Amino acid sequence: MTETKDQEVTLWQGEVVTSVRIAGEGKPLVFLHGEHGLAWDPLLDSLAKSHRVYAPLLPGTDGKHPDAVRALRTLSDLVICYDEMFEALRLEHAVVVGHGFGAMVAAEIAATYPKFADRLVLISPFGLWRDDAPVGNFMMLDPPVLMKKTFADPEGPLAQATLARLANLMSDPDAAAVHMWTSGCTGHYLWPLPEKGLARRIHRIQAPTLVVRGEHSPVLPLEMSARMLETIPNAELIEIPGAHHHLTLDAPEAFSAALDTFLRRAL
Repeated sequence: MTETKDQEVTLWQGEVVTSVRIAGEGKPLVFLHGEHGLAWDPLLDSLAKSHRVYAPLLPGTDGKHPDAVRALRTLSDLVICYDEMFEALRLEHAVVVGHGFGAMVAAEIAATYPKFADRLVLISPFGLWRDDAPVGNFMMLDPPVLMKKTFADPEGPLAQATLARLANLMSDPDAAAVHMWTSGCTGHYLWPLPEKGLARRIHRIQAPTLVVRGEHSPVLPLEMSARMLETIPNAELIEIPGAHHHLTLDAPEAFSAALDTFLRRAL
């Protein structure tokens, strides 16, 4: 596993303290984690081989400053707070990659600060809404049902290992409390609707954008991805066969190949 370091940052006039996990060398890349918190996985190991990866922990989820999330009442607050973070890290621009909830935040950052994102990668992104293709409230599902919604093979080793890990975690009261709080911090911005006005400003995104979804994802309707292609000026869509929401785990080789091609392509 890649060697990482955590850098603590103080933001929002001292009301927000959180950490950024950093690894690798090369061009800067910001990774915004999904709805269940940051897990340094093989994807980030791979990205750190060619980039300097900055992976912020959503304020409130670092295990040390749970109340930091209370200072950021809206998604707009969070986006501006991340801008403060990038200034503290002396990042003037970067590749921006996000998964699920993190992709929603990544799109908001790229729309609010168009010159910051060199490239934008939205993996199973939330952020838009269609009444004819609603996103279900999967954060309220029991773990076995959640596996069916987010993994292509809910009985396979990946889903079962995740289920076992959740069971072990929930058996430890302290770890369970951190897990539930982390989900609550992301849920604060995702629900009741995972759409906070992005449709009104998504046209501002200037970066070449890659939208990636699992081919048969029950979490992210195809209509949502199609709407992103219609509204982001320079976007392309890749569907990963045999993958659902956690497509970086369901089909890591296919996803890595698509991502590598996109990042290596000349601007």
